Amino acid sequence: MNRDAHGAKNFWGNSHWRWSREFVIGTMVGAVAFIPVVAPRLTPSAFAVLSTILLIATPAPRIVSLSRKLGQRTVILGGLFGLFGVLSSTWSLNWTAALEQAAIALTLLICTVMFVNYVDTCYARLPDWKRRPILRAFPIAVSAALVIGLFDIYSGNILTVATLKTFPELIGQRGKGLIMQDGEVTGLTSFHSNRNIASLVFLAVPILAGAAVWLEKWSSCWLLMSFLVIGIVAAVFGSESETAKLALIIGVIAYFVAKRWPRISHRALRLILICGILATPLLARLPHSLGVHTMESLPFSFRERVLIWDYTAEAMLKSPWIGVGLKSTPILQEQLEREGTQSDPGLSRRKFGWHAHSFYIGIWFELGLFGALLFLALHLSLLTTIAQLTQRIQPWGFALMIITVASGIGGWNFWQPWFLGVLAASVSYLIIVNVEIALRNRSEAEQALEADQAD
Repeated sequence: MNRDAHGAKNFWGNSHWRWSREFVIGTMVGAVAFIPVVAPRLTPSAFAVLSTILLIATPAPRIVSLSRKLGQRTVILGGLFGLFGVLSSTWSLNWTAALEQAAIALTLLICTVMFVNYVDTCYARLPDWKRRPILRAFPIAVSAALVIGLFDIYSGNILTVATLKTFPELIGQRGKGLIMQDGEVTGLTSFHSNRNIASLVFLAVPILAGAAVWLEKWSSCWLLMSFLVIGIVAAVFGSESETAKLALIIGVIAYFVAKRWPRISHRALRLILICGILATPLLARLPHSLGVHTMESLPFSFRERVLIWDYTAEAMLKSPWIGVGLKSTPILQEQLEREGTQSDPGLSRRKFGWHAHSFYIGIWFELGLFGALLFLALHLSLLTTIAQLTQRIQPWGFALMIITVASGIGGWNFWQPWFLGVLAASVSYLIIVNVEIALRNRSEAEQALEADQAD
C-alpha cells in the first residue's frame, strides 16, 4: 500500500487513485456548488457526503480536532450554541423536532471542520496542477447551475415542475409555494424559487472570489467573470425575493467598504452586532409602533412580518432567559389557529408565524438571553476569524458575513437545514480560495528571494 511523504498509509491505494482523486474531489466539490442552486434541500446531505470523502482522503496523522483556518474559538462557540439548542429540546413544545434541528446543525459544523481540515492539511500540500480541479470546480458548477436556473426562471419553471413531479419527496412537509391538483404539482407560485435565489446570493461570494483567483493570469478572464456577475444579478433581480435583492446590494457595498477601510468596517460591524443583538427585543417592536404594517406602498409579505416580529417580541417576556425551546414557534402558531384568534383576515392578524422570519428574533424567542449571548459571541468570533484571513480574501469574507446578517434580520430561519448547508459550503470554499492565495503569495516570495540571491 502506498505511503505519503510522512509515511502514513494512503487509503486511496494504487497510483490510478492517487492520480485521479483530486479530480474526484473536484467533481464532488462542484456537485455541492451545483445542488444548492437547483435543489437547496439536498445541500446538507451532499455536503455531508463530500466531507466524509475528504475525511477518508486525509491521512490519519493529519487529522486534527480543530482546524487552524476555521478558528478554534469559532468552532467551540458554534458547538456550544448547537449544544444549547439540544438542551432546549428538554423544554421545547416539540422536543423531537428540536433535537433533530440541533443535531443537523452540529453535524454540519463537524462536516465543515472536516472539510477545512482537508484543505489545511492536504490541499495545501498539493502541487499546483493537482489543486486546479478543486479550485475551478465551484465556479464551473455554479455557471452551469446559473444557465439552468435562468432558463427555468424565464421559461415559467418547467424544469422545476418536471423535477417535483418525478421526485415528490423534494416537495417538503407543507408544499409551500406549489400549485397542486389531484396530489400532483402543476405549477409554482412566484416566491417558490426564493430558497434557490438565497442560496445563489450566499454562493456568489466564494464563486466570484474563486473565479478571480483562478482567472487572474488569463487575458480573457473578464468573459467568465462578466457572465457570472450578469447571471447572478439577472437571477436575483428576476426573482420575487426582496430579501435576496437587498442582501446582494448590501453585500456588494460591504465588499468595497471593507476593501477600502478594513479596520473601520470591522469595528463598525462589531459595534452594530453588539447593540443590535442585545437590543433585539426592543428593535423587533419598533416597526409596528411606527405603523410600518399599515404602509400599503410596502410589499404585503414585509408588512405581515412586522406583525410577526411584534407579536413574537411581546411573547419573549414570558420566558426571557432560556426561551420557549427550539422549534416551539410552529406549535404556538398551530395553537393560535385552533383557538381562532386569527379569524380576522389580512393584516389585522397578530401571530407567531411558522417561524419568526428573523434569525435574531427567533433565537431570542426560542433560546432566550442565554442563546442570544452565545449567538452574539459566535458572530464576534467569526469577525475575528475573517480578520485573520489573507488580506486579499478579507473583503470577501466580510461581504459573506454581511449577506448572512442582512438575510437573517428579516428573512430566513437560522435552523433551516438547507440554509446551514449552503452557509457551510460557502465558508468551506472560501477557505480553499484563501489557502490558494496564501500558497501563491508564498511561491512569489520564494521566487523573489531566489532572484535576489541569484543577483
